[in-house]
Formats: sequence, C-alpha cells, structure tokens
Amino acid sequence: MKTKPTIIACAVFLIAAFSLFVVFYQSHVRHMGMAQVHDHADIIASSLWTFEESSPTAYLTLAAKANGYERILVRDDKGEMFLDISGPPPTRADEFLLAAHLIPIYQLTSNVEFEGQTIGSISAAWRCRAIYTHFYILFCVFLVLAGLWFFLKLVDANRTLESRVKDRTAELEAENRERKRTEEALRQATLVVESSPAMLFRWKAEEGWPVVLVSENVTQIGYTSEELLSGSIAFSSIVHPNDLARIGDEVQTYSASGVDHFQQEYRIITKDGRVRWVDDRTAIERDAEGRISHYQGIVVDITERKLAERALHESERKFRAVVENAQAIIFVLDKDGVFQLSEGQDLDKLGLRPGQVVGQSAIEIYAAIPSVLEGIRMALNGKTNHTINVFGNVVFDTVYSPYLDSDGQQNGVVGVAIDITERRRAEEALQASEARLRAVIDEAPFGAHTYELHDDDRLVFLGGNRSADRILGIDHSPLIGETLEKAFPGLASTAISESYRRIAVGGESLNTDHIIYEQGQIRGAFEIHAFQTGSNRMAVFFADITERKRAEEARRKYERMVSSTQDLMALVGRDGIYEAVSESVLLAHGQARGEILGRTVSEVMGETVFQEKIRTRLEQALSGQTVRFQDVFEYAGLGRRIMDVSYFPMFDEAGNIEGVVTNGRDITDTRKLEEQLTQSQKIESIGTLAGGVAHEINNPINGIMNYAQLILDRMEEDHPAQGFAQEILHETQRIAKIVRNLLTFARREKQSHSPALLSDIVASVLSLVQTVMRHDQIDLRVEIPDDLPRIKCRSQQIQQVLMNLMTNARDALNERYPGYSSEKKLRVSAEMISKQDRRFIRTTVEDSGAGIPMDVRDRIFDPFFTTKPKETGTGLGLSISYGIVRDHGGELMVETEPGRYTRFHMDLPVDNGWTLTEK
Repeated sequence: MKTKPTIIACAVFLIAAFSLFVVFYQSHVRHMGMAQVHDHADIIASSLWTFEESSPTAYLTLAAKANGYERILVRDDKGEMFLDISGPPPTRADEFLLAAHLIPIYQLTSNVEFEGQTIGSISAAWRCRAIYTHFYILFCVFLVLAGLWFFLKLVDANRTLESRVKDRTAELEAENRERKRTEEALRQATLVVESSPAMLFRWKAEEGWPVVLVSENVTQIGYTSEELLSGSIAFSSIVHPNDLARIGDEVQTYSASGVDHFQQEYRIITKDGRVRWVDDRTAIERDAEGRISHYQGIVVDITERKLAERALHESERKFRAVVENAQAIIFVLDKDGVFQLSEGQDLDKLGLRPGQVVGQSAIEIYAAIPSVLEGIRMALNGKTNHTINVFGNVVFDTVYSPYLDSDGQQNGVVGVAIDITERRRAEEALQASEARLRAVIDEAPFGAHTYELHDDDRLVFLGGNRSADRILGIDHSPLIGETLEKAFPGLASTAISESYRRIAVGGESLNTDHIIYEQGQIRGAFEIHAFQTGSNRMAVFFADITERKRAEEARRKYERMVSSTQDLMALVGRDGIYEAVSESVLLAHGQARGEILGRTVSEVMGETVFQEKIRTRLEQALSGQTVRFQDVFEYAGLGRRIMDVSYFPMFDEAGNIEGVVTNGRDITDTRKLEEQLTQSQKIESIGTLAGGVAHEINNPINGIMNYAQLILDRMEEDHPAQGFAQEILHETQRIAKIVRNLLTFARREKQSHSPALLSDIVASVLSLVQTVMRHDQIDLRVEIPDDLPRIKCRSQQIQQVLMNLMTNARDALNERYPGYSSEKKLRVSAEMISKQDRRFIRTTVEDSGAGIPMDVRDRIFDPFFTTKPKETGTGLGLSISYGIVRDHGGELMVETEPGRYTRFHMDLPVDNGWTLTEK
C-alpha cells in the first residue's frame, strides 16, 4: 500500500471535514449560548417581577463565572438598568487568543417573560472559547493522521497491530464523547440556583430511574442528595404508588415517540410522609447510536396550585350541576336588565334552551308582561320580591333578589322561577269540586274521612262529612279522588300516611293527637281515631282539640316565662327537695338543672346557711304562712348578694299545702343606692352643722379681735402688753381664717367655677389639716411653684379632693407609724405638664405609708369600697373625688409600691372649656 498518497488524501479529507465542523460547530455553540441566555431569563423572571436583587445577582454571578461571560446586563421593561454583573477576567491564554481574534465576543440578548408578559431583557457579552475545542480537534486530527501514518507503515507488517490501533481509537472516541456529555450535564447542573423551588434531576434510563445527578435543594422534600445518589433511596420509591405505573407508561410512550422532551404531573411522598404534587419537565438524552441513555428533568412543587384548581373545579362542578339540573329556571341580569345567565330544566316549557337569551334584554323580551318588569324593577332598587307570571298555559312563581358584588354594591338581579302550573290546576280543580263533596254530608259531631288503598299503594281520599268541613275549615269536595299526600300534604311528611296504609291492609287501629304549628303557634290540633272498614278501606274520626292544646301550650309557656324571670324562683316540696327551679337559679348556683332538682335545700344552699337563715322560715311557709325577709347569701355564680326573699305556701286542689314557692330578688344595687343616699344626707347634715358652728364662732372671735385692736390703738408703743395684744390679734385672725375655710368647705350649694390659683386652694386645705398633721407628728412638705397659671375650677370641690387625699395619706401614715418616725412624711407638690397638646397642672399627694395592695388597687375608686374599719370609712371619698376631677376634664391616678409609698396624681387642665356662666 502506498502510504504518502493515502496520508495526503486523508489529510485533505480531514481538513475539509474540520473546516465544515468549525462552521457548523460555531453556529451550534452560538445557538447553545442563546439557549443558556434564555434559561437565565426564565430563572430570573420572578425575581425581576418582584425587583428582588439578591437571588438573581448570586445566580448570574455564578453563571458568568461558569460560562465565561465578560458582562451581563439585565434591564426592566422600560429599558432601565436592573443588574450589571462583570464576569471573570480572561486568562493569559484568553488574552492572547482575543488579541489574535480567535476568540469572538458574542452579544447574546433575550427577553425576560413572566406569566406570558415581557418584563425586561437580559444581554450577555460571551467570550466564545470554542477555539480550544478546535485546537483539541486539530490535536486529535494530528494524532489520527500520525496514527494512520504509523498504521499504514505497519499495516503490511502486522494486521493484528492495525486491529488493536483501530479498537483503541474507537475506545478513545467513545470515552471522549462520554466525557463531553458528563461535562455538559455538570455545566447545566451548576446553572440551577439551589435556593430556587426548581429541583434538578438526572436519571439513568434504567429500571427504577437511578439518580446520577440531583440539586442540593432536593432537601425541600425532605431527602438529601447523598441518599438519592447513593441509591439508598430509589427515585421510584418516592413516587406515589397510584401514579407510578402511569408515569412509567407515559415515559415509555414519550421515549418511543422520538420527542426530545416531555412534561408530567404526578405526586411524590416526602420523607415526613406528606404527599406533594410536582411538575416534571424532562429532556431525553440519547447516545451516538440514538439509544436513550439518560433523562434530565426540572421538578417543581405545584401542590398549592393543584389544591386550588381542585377546589375551584369541584365548586364549579357542583354549581353547574345544581343550576343545570334544577327543576326551575335560574337567571342572572346585569344592572341594565341584560341576561348574564339562563339555566334550568324548565326553560323548555318556555320554548328556550339554556343560555339562549344570554346577552339579550329581559326588559325588551318581557315588555308585554308587567309582573316580570315590576319584579325586575324592585330588585334593581334593592328589594327582594316575588311575582306570579303567566306564560301561555304555564305559570311560574318567580323570586327576584338584588345581586351584590364583593363591595356590597348593586350589580344586578338574580332570580329563580318555579313552575307552579300543576299546583294552580289543582287549586282550580279544588274550587270546581266543592259542589260534588257537599253531597256527602252527615250530622256527626266529629269529622270523618274515608280512604281506599289501591294496588299501586296510592291511598285515595273518598270523602268527608260536614263536620269535617267545619272542623278543618275547608270544602273536601275537590279532594275526592286525590291521594292522601296530595289532598292533605301536611300529612305527607308525618308517620300518619304510613299508619293509614297499615290500617287499611292489616286492620290495625290508631289513636293519637296530631298538632299543626305555624310560626311557632298552634294552628290546629286534632284527636285522631283510625280503623279499618273493609278490605283495603279505612275511616278516620277526628275531633278538634285546638283550644285544649292551646291551653296546655299556654301553661307550658307560663312555666317557661316563670323559669326565665330574673328573680330566683323555685318550688320546694314538703320534704325540702327542689321540684322545679327557674333559669336564674341555675345561673346563680352555676349548676345544671339536673344538679339541683331532686336535691334538698340544705344540700344546694349549704347546711350552715340552711340552719341559720332558711329552715325556720321554710317551716313557717309549710305551715301556711307567707314569709318575707332580707338577708345576704353567697352564690357560686353571683357572689355575695343581698336578697329580698319571699316564701309562699302552695296548695293542691283539696286545699292542702303540697310545697313552697320561693322567690328571691337581688336588691344589692338598690341597697347600695340607699346607703349612698344616707351617706349623702349625713354629709349634708355635717355641712349644715359646720356652717352653724362657724357662724357661732365668728361672733365672739370678731369681738375679741375688735377689743384687741382697741387695746393696741390706745396703748403706748413701748407698753409691755403690746406684744400680748398683737399676738391675740394674730391668733384671732388665724381662727377667723380657719372658720372661713371651714364654712367654704361645708357650703352645700354648688359653687360657681372661676379662675383660681392652686396655691390658694392648697393653703385653704392646709389651714384645716395643718394642726392635725402637727399633732400626728407628720412631716408635711408643700412644694407649689408661684408661677403656676390660674385654672378654671370649682375651688370648693378641688379643696374637697385635696382634703380627701391628704386625710387618706394621714391615715396611711398613722397606720404604719403610730408614733413619731423620721420616715413619717407627706409631700404635696405641683408642676406644669403637657398632655395631648394641652396644658395641665399635676398636683401630687405622696405619703410614705404601707402602700396599696395590688389585689385592691383596681377597686379603690369604686363606690363603697374601703379597707378602713366600718366605723371610720364609708368608701365614698375616692369615688366622689374621682368624679369631681373627671367633671373638671381631668384625671385622678394612683401610683403605689406596697411597703414604700403611695402617690395620687390629680391632673387638671388649665382651661377646661367652661364658660363664665357655667354652674
């Protein structure tokens, strides 16, 4: 064999093939680059939609590094820059090849779409490094030529060596292709952002679909990539058993059809046992011989979408089934009266098909039927109504209702029309048959009906007597020949119809009461006696017992009325056992009716209470006396209450006492009001007394003061007694001031408000309490700034509040420190504060007493609540003070720490808005 020509021919062929390869491979590489940019656009679409930069930045940085992008630009739909990411710098080899123009830079651009809408664009400057592949191919060509030359040299010498070289060359080429496919798979896997919801899988085309590549974010379904890659968990084992066969068949079908990719939806089972729906978009990989070697898919959890779709489909299916199968006509009109929906099986009675009139005006179609137009008009005005509409021989009872949107706005009319033609015909037949029935008349005092049972189990009405007409208030003639259910539809839903059939066949008898209710009231009641009169025949005698049943119902309502009264009412038998109780008794004791009825009074009320407060009085009532008393009782459901109790003996028909009716009325609130009134009267009396005493003191004090002044006027300046006279004058003036303050404090009329200085009010109070504080060895400190503005107030009332607070502080200090103590301090201070952009003066009364316990702090402003002994405290002081401050537009607050201090803050507005004439 001639080696040189063969080598030259092979070289020419390979060079030509390589040139074609370069052209087509360059186009293929550019196409693949565009596909990658499209993939990038799909992956970052949701991030660009929400303008969330962190995830796409990380992903595109990784993409730029993996693919050798020089730069990646992402713009929004307005062309404004969203991301600008620079790729890794070129290597020295890249720089050399770039300078030689052997590495082209392609500008790859793709639109970013989200839910079918273009929301931006992505462009990448890609350094196409296909030249390395070309060098690699040239190197391979060189190796092939060298091998071929070597092979031709030795072909004649050793056929065996030639075979080995060919086999090895084929092996190298196969390994090279497998390595390329592996590298391509790895490169594609790196494009998946592990934080995205999409999971990347690569399966071998073998039984069970062994996993050879999986993204790390497979942990979102509970598994790790190691578990799936190692084969310890087969992918087929996490597919729902009910879906496994289906998706296996689908994979075989798609694979056999020759497609490159396909999509499936199926369920998987997470590691914790939950079932999740996934969307699997799979690409098929084939080897050089066209055999399928692998599947590569992107799996996304679509459980929430599936659940929503299922709920929506089920709701639509049910609604459509109800509407389409309704034995009626269901329609919807818009605000202009145009049909939006027209369904129902009764449409054919009007010669219409479902949906036939949709889009047409009901007002125009039914312009000749005023009742239809009136019903639509009223519904469009927001009123639900119904009309009887006649269409030829068909009669419909139609209900029209306003149709409101989610905002409550009128959006149209929804209506239901029911065919009542048969009912109308029956009513007309009833009226036409009245004359025939009057022939079946007798004079029995009770009503009578006769029936016959036909072979088809129809119980047919044969007739009734005159008393039946009178008792039932109807004419039975039209009902003759009708079935029981049609003649007396009220009996159809009761057990009476079946009982009548048994009587007609088997000869049974029936004695029962039949009661008819209407709107909760007895409309009719009948005592029924039914019996067989012949083969398949029967008769019914009935008497009207409506009045008797109404009386019984009235008695039961009376019992319920008594049971629902607010008074605690009960019936106690002679043996002391509760026989009946009202609902209020159950609420008071916090027990169910079964827990009280059948038990003795002593068991329910307690043995001690029974013996001390109830037993003697109950015995008096059982002896025939009416007993009334008031006492305090403790109830589980009401607490401690003051009750006005009455025991009434109850007599039977023979006049014997069979029990006692007890009635307890809660008068706790009434008693508190009486105590409050009594206390107010006491305060008023004290005020009157204080005023009288003040006037009586004023007269001698004025005399002493005048005489002291006369002495000073007639005495020499250096007289020794002048100092005594001045002291007498000073002390009498002080007494006069105290009397004036006492008279002001005790004044009964409601003082007019006026601008006042807080320092003057505090000084008036101090003139009354300073001596007492000094006597109790209390360190009283007053800190009232002189520059505080005047406030609008009723000075007497504010003086009363401060007097109350200082008196309470004194009591607290004396309780903690009965004698002298350096810690026995009371401080009165004031300052200007701002609240809600208004000026307030805060007056604080602080003592170092024992403080207020936390369990009573929330109740200190309640009327009649006091922690003082009954003989010293009324429980009204802080309540009245709270009301006074509130009436002034202010706020009275307490701050306390048990064992350390108590501070009362009185915040009064400088200007409370009162006018000068307000009282």
